[in-house]
Amino acid sequence: MGMWISAFQQGTTWRGENAQVQWSMYNGAGFTTFTVADALYRYSTDWPGFMGLQYSGDGAHFSNATGFPEATPAGSKSWTAGAAHSSVALGATYRYLRFIALGSIASNISNDVGRDRDHERTLVRDSAKIPQLAYTSSSIGAYHLQCTITNNGTGDNFAIDFVMQLNETLQVDCLNKNVTYSANGSNAIGVLTPNAKRNYWITIEPIAANNGVTNGNVFQFDDTGTAGGDYYHQLVR
Repeated sequence: MGMWISAFQQGTTWRGENAQVQWSMYNGAGFTTFTVADALYRYSTDWPGFMGLQYSGDGAHFSNATGFPEATPAGSKSWTAGAAHSSVALGATYRYLRFIALGSIASNISNDVGRDRDHERTLVRDSAKIPQLAYTSSSIGAYHLQCTITNNGTGDNFAIDFVMQLNETLQVDCLNKNVTYSANGSNAIGVLTPNAKRNYWITIEPIAANNGVTNGNVFQFDDTGTAGGDYYHQLVR
């Protein structure tokens, strides 16, 4: 980043300039220390009255930071390293900083200019005023139920995909074809997917024996993530 104040040409005459160029920075925690590495350039013997860093507590009244303003560069028409400003303490915490070029460039000097080119600026905030996050152990109050319920006697089955509170009930009524979440009595029909091949819900069939094999109503619950859950079914004839 950089800033400059320069003369300008009007017709054949070079006019001087009086200006204020600045970048403003704010942080709610405030700044305490700064480091600056910069380079300066002047065309003639002219140099703005102030070029450097200022600080403020209220954003309205600014004071010059220690080590600034930058002194007039020793040479002209070439870049010169600025003074060393490494881990310079502001002496207190200030929420507002501004890097500023303030002053004038003389008339009747062609191409006259004063420049500040910054390679690096490091600003340190007041760590005591930065909000900190404190993390506590997680508390799990819900479970993602992804299961399949099958009547092994008939082959009927359906799948359920539902995030529900722990220790609550999801009621699937195959006779009336509805699904109810008991925690709030809401309709949860959208969580159930019928068997794609059969396209109907689980049915209850009479127990029958065929060549010694009983074709009964044996229900199977499959969900690898469920532990300690209760599965209850009621036969309605």
